[in-house]
Amino acid sequence: MAAVDLKTYRSNSMAGALAEVKKDLGPEAVILRTRNYKAGGTLGFGAKTVVEITAAREAPAETRARSRPGSALAPGALARMRAAAGARDHGMPVIAQTPSKQARFDPPEIGAAPIQPQPKPQAPDAGVDFEPPATTRVRFRPTGESAQIALESELASIRSLVGDVLRTARKTAIRVEGAEAFSAGAGGPGDALFSLYGTLCDNDVAEDIADEIVGDVRGSLSTEEAGDRRIVREAALRAIAGRIQTFDTSTERPETQTVQALIGPTGVGKTTTIAKLAASYKLRHGRSVGLITADTYRIAAVDQLRTYAGIIGLPLEVVLSPSDIPAALERQAGCDIVLIDTPGRSPRDSTKLGELSDVLEAAGSPTTHLVLSAGASLGVLRSAADRFGELKPDALILSKTDEAGTIGVLCEALRLTGLPMSYLTTGQEVPDDIEPARADRLARAILDGGLGT
Repeated sequence: MAAVDLKTYRSNSMAGALAEVKKDLGPEAVILRTRNYKAGGTLGFGAKTVVEITAAREAPAETRARSRPGSALAPGALARMRAAAGARDHGMPVIAQTPSKQARFDPPEIGAAPIQPQPKPQAPDAGVDFEPPATTRVRFRPTGESAQIALESELASIRSLVGDVLRTARKTAIRVEGAEAFSAGAGGPGDALFSLYGTLCDNDVAEDIADEIVGDVRGSLSTEEAGDRRIVREAALRAIAGRIQTFDTSTERPETQTVQALIGPTGVGKTTTIAKLAASYKLRHGRSVGLITADTYRIAAVDQLRTYAGIIGLPLEVVLSPSDIPAALERQAGCDIVLIDTPGRSPRDSTKLGELSDVLEAAGSPTTHLVLSAGASLGVLRSAADRFGELKPDALILSKTDEAGTIGVLCEALRLTGLPMSYLTTGQEVPDDIEPARADRLARAILDGGLGT
C-alpha cells in the first residue's frame, strides 16, 4: 500500500481553507475529510468557527478501486457535501467519506422523479476503476394534510429560533469595518466595546441607538484605544452627550413677560413640576411669578396648586375655559413669568387634545414644555411623542427620574420628539428636586444607570 501524504488545513471559512489546499497541493488535490469546531472566546462568547480540511495530493489507488455509491447520508455527510461543493467550485476533485470507506457521493436532489429499483452493481474487475450508477433522485413531499401542517409548524419554529439567535447575536456583535481585527475574548481590543454595548442595552437604551453609539465610539478611536475601557468610556460619554440637545433655561430678568405652559399625558407630574419651577424662579432667582391652572377636571390638582401658591406666596388664577385665559393673563401682567398648568390628556383622545390646543392658542402660543415620565414604556413614549407632537411643543421635561431604574429611555424620547431637554425632576421635594438639563450629566446618568448625586 503506497503511503499517502495527508495534510490538514484550517481557516475561518470553507472558501479560505479550500484556497489554502489548492495553493499548497494544486488543483488536483483530493479532499478526504472536513470538520467544523469552535475555538477561542470566553465562557462560550466570542468563539470563532474553524473549518478544518484534510487533503492529499492524490487519492490512494485502493480507495479509487473500492469506491461504491452511498445509499444514505452518513454522519457528517452534510459537511462533506458542502466541502465537496466548495472544492468543485475551486476545480478540485473530492473523495467523500462514510464511516467505513471513502466513496464519491452525489447528493439527492429535490424535485426529481420517484424512486425506481436499481439493479445491484456487479463487482468490478480487478485493477479497473469502478464507476457507480447515477444517484437516485427523490422528491420530498408531505404525505397528507396533517403532515403538511406539521411541516409548516416545524418551519415556523425554525424561523422563530433563527430570529431569536440573530437578536441575541446583535447584543454581542459590533458591526464595524475591520471587525476581524477584534477579539471578543477577555482583554481583547474589542472587549471594551462589547462591554459598552451590553451596558447600554442593560440601561434601557434601544438596541439600534446602542449600535449607533458604539459605532461612533469605534469610529473615533484607534484599535489600541478601543481596548482601553477608560478611553472607551470617555468616548461613549461624548457620543451620548452629542445626541442630547438642551433648551435655554436662562433665568435672567426678561424685558417682557414670559408665559410657559406644561402639557403631557395624565400622571406624569405636571402640577408638581409647575410648583417646583415656580418656587425655583421666585426663591432662587428672585423673579415674580404668577400661576394659572386650566386643570379643573381634577379638583385635587387645583387644591394642590393652590396649596403650593399659598406657601410660596404666588397669585393663582383658575380658568374654566380657554376664553378665560386672556383675562387671567391680564390680571397677572406685573409678573415676570406666568406658568400655566394644563390637564393631562390621553394620546388616544383626539377631542381632548383639540381642547388642549385651544388652551395654548388662547395663551398666545406660550413656550410649551412636553412632560414625559422616565418610567414610561417605549410604547407610551412613541404614542405621546406622536400625538402631543401635533401641538408643536418647544422643549422636553423628563419627570420622575427617581422612580425609574434607569433613564436610558431618554435617548428614545429625544429621538422620537426631536426636542431639546429643558428640565428633569429627581424627586418630590419642592423646589429642590428639579434641575436644568445638562448634556454631560445626562450622558453619565444614561451610561451609569442613574443620576446618582
